[in-house]
Amino acid sequence: MFGLLLMALAGGVAFLNLDRVINYIAQILVDASKMEIEQIMISSCDDKGFLFSLTTKIYDTGPLPATITDMNLYMYSTSSADAKAFAKISLPPIHASPSGTVCRVSDQRVEILDFAAFHTFNKNLLLQEELPTYIRGTGKLNLPWPFGFLSTVVKYEKVEMLKGLDGVHTSVLETRKASRSLLKGKPTAIEVDVSIVSESPVAVDMGPVKVSIVFSGVQIATVQSDSMVLKKGDNRITMNGSMDFVSISKNVGAGLKFLKKDVLDNEAEAYVKGVEGKQCVWLDQTVKMMNSKIQMGSTMADLVRSVYTAEGAA
Repeated sequence: MFGLLLMALAGGVAFLNLDRVINYIAQILVDASKMEIEQIMISSCDDKGFLFSLTTKIYDTGPLPATITDMNLYMYSTSSADAKAFAKISLPPIHASPSGTVCRVSDQRVEILDFAAFHTFNKNLLLQEELPTYIRGTGKLNLPWPFGFLSTVVKYEKVEMLKGLDGVHTSVLETRKASRSLLKGKPTAIEVDVSIVSESPVAVDMGPVKVSIVFSGVQIATVQSDSMVLKKGDNRITMNGSMDFVSISKNVGAGLKFLKKDVLDNEAEAYVKGVEGKQCVWLDQTVKMMNSKIQMGSTMADLVRSVYTAEGAA
């Protein structure tokens, strides 16, 4: 490939059409390149946008060292011709080399360009195991030349496949009475430690999040995290709320079924449903799309043990 590039350069010089040849070669290099997204962090969210951080490896850029500047990328959730971008990302100068390079963006303020497209992206991220993200943009590629650098504008158009949350995989680790809650007149108050496992490189600081736990159509509890940050890996989160004994007592069949599984220490297959995301409107919409299985163990046994621990000292 390197020999072909040199021949093309020589031919371009010979026929005095260097700009066209340089652009052609540069576009070949960009089209052949690959991007491996290691992490995306979305934080400081509000109704209009968020802070965006990115770590990505860029490789297969060819045998020639090159620098890419003024790279502005637009992100789309669908591939349709009339699709609207939901975000614009400006990349720092990229110093490409045959061995690959790492590009980092740190806390860049990003405005949401189209809320419907962004909602689609969030829905796919939350519910799908894998989702395509369509990236388009332009930049200036600078190639080394005996008398300096040759620059040309290139187009960037890629489809990046991202791991999604696949419905938010959640397990209850422990349920306990909130410390001295009986003495405070809050007999239904609980604290719940949960594990949320994510394989997605996309991390999101969701702020305060409120969810309900539902078993056989009956609301078992409502709990809230003051700050839910989901990153790749095992996220351990403590949530506070209350058991819904009124709802359980009104639905005796489902309530007894839940208690039977609980007493026998059999995992009860319940669902965690999003109630509210307090940080901003689009996060609230995202949270309300949550409807995922949650594995629960010996909830009542945990509560009884914790009563002796939390209230016994009094």
